[in-house]
Amino acid sequence: MSSKPQSRRGKSEGLDSSFDLDSLRGGPIEPQIDYDPSADFVFDDIPEEKRFLGMTAVERMFLSIFLFMNVLVIGVALLLATGRLVL
Repeated sequence: MSSKPQSRRGKSEGLDSSFDLDSLRGGPIEPQIDYDPSADFVFDDIPEEKRFLGMTAVERMFLSIFLFMNVLVIGVALLLATGRLVL
């Protein structure tokens, strides 16, 4: 019988011995970079246009007027259909 010690690492032991996890623990994850926040304020003079659903303010105004008119017409039509409004 063989007196070889059994390894807990499995069959892949010895295939990639150059890769060491202990060397990864001690090293920095990202290099330290000197950051100058004043470089971000180049475009502060140009105001950004606010958009909701990709529409400008005028487009949103027309959409709200259109929706109000739809609700008004449908409401009057339902009142006429149910007999609560008589012409």
